[in-house]
Amino acid sequence: MLCAAMATVLQGPHAQIYPLEKTLSNPSLILEYQFMTQSQGKRFAKPIIYKENIQWNPESWTVSISTMSYPTQERDLERASRLEDILSRPIQTKSVVANPAPLGLMGFALTTFVLSCHNAGVIIPQSAPHTVVTGLAAGYGGLAQLLAGMWEFSAGNTFGATAFSSYGAFWLSFAVIQIPAFGVRAAFVASESLVDYNEALGLWLLGWTIFTFMMWLATLRTNVCLTSLFFSLSITFLLLTIGEFSLDKDMTKAGGIFGIITAFIAWYLALAQIVNKQNSFFELPIGPVARSDHK
Repeated sequence: MLCAAMATVLQGPHAQIYPLEKTLSNPSLILEYQFMTQSQGKRFAKPIIYKENIQWNPESWTVSISTMSYPTQERDLERASRLEDILSRPIQTKSVVANPAPLGLMGFALTTFVLSCHNAGVIIPQSAPHTVVTGLAAGYGGLAQLLAGMWEFSAGNTFGATAFSSYGAFWLSFAVIQIPAFGVRAAFVASESLVDYNEALGLWLLGWTIFTFMMWLATLRTNVCLTSLFFSLSITFLLLTIGEFSLDKDMTKAGGIFGIITAFIAWYLALAQIVNKQNSFFELPIGPVARSDHK
């Protein structure tokens, strides 16, 4: 918002004060500036410098101005004359971006929950096709998380950008593997190497296990919920990896159970970032582990 600032107390009946515009991008910002008065195109013998404190009140949409005037030395005239040019320059403001983390967490949680129920044999048997999961993986788990990661880049959150973009890519790659049109599974069936197919999936899951473990290391000083989320996800990937390499359905089922736990932690963490005193009657604790040293 551009606010035209003009002194309310003038020295002399013909004194004029140049109106100056300043972008108030920070509600708590106090602007201090100086400018010189003129009278009928003729300078005062003792020029007056006006110093104003301007404070923006976001609740009432008003600007409070307090003015002080005092005689100045001749050496200050040049600085005062340059001030209007300085303040008239455009100021770059940072646009407000909503927190994309809840979207990414919700997309991750729902897709993980459905796939984990499939792996654990809960509601959906293990032998059933991944048709429903594939749709979620491509849309909500894949696209929504990838977009959340891009918005985290814009917000300057390196961890969130890396996590959401990577797991969005994970779900997209999962969808590619499951969609028959891409021919991933068909290539192994044609070569009569279904065992190699499971080993290939195991290698794929092993890579994500290593990645998730590294991301877990980056959460150790954040909060209990985030640390628990990546720890549980690491165990999930590890069990699923072992299940694919060994063709052990019990290991896959155990991975599904841990995946369900992971999904509920992600849902909780997402809800904790959505609810607040303005839109709900409660807030959810996330258990801070360590406070940042930066103030």
